[in-house]
Amino acid sequence: SSGVEGPLMDATSLTLELQSDWLRSSCLRKMPGARRMAASSASLFGSLFSVFEFQQDNVRNQYEHLLSLWRSHIASVADRRLDRVDEQYLLADALDDLHCELMEGFLRWREQFQGYESAGIPQPSTSVPPVGGASWEPVPLALCPTRSPEEA
Repeated sequence: SSGVEGPLMDATSLTLELQSDWLRSSCLRKMPGARRMAASSASLFGSLFSVFEFQQDNVRNQYEHLLSLWRSHIASVADRRLDRVDEQYLLADALDDLHCELMEGFLRWREQFQGYESAGIPQPSTSVPPVGGASWEPVPLALCPTRSPEEA
């Protein structure tokens, strides 16, 4: 961390700090596509910081946690594909795997409670809602071979 603290830190500065930290010290920096994934993930966290007014240190901690989970899933994905690991797509495949794992419990919970009208849980939409007004640099489609152009 560059350690810029206080009210002068804006979303752009935090985004640049997070991206720089990844590209300078994370073991993920050596992976193909790391620079673009770092830009996308850091811009998401910077945007969420701005929109929801999260504390800077909390954003940094959650970003480090994401990178830790991501590293773990890279190892898991690579272990499952011992004979055919394509490093070009490993970051995206591991991120997809992580997303599925994190959402699994929530989706199961939502499905159970949607049957109870009094719970007031709406049916899921087929479109992706905006994240509280946050906008960020998307992950390039070229790094995500399993996604179709319509999903990008």
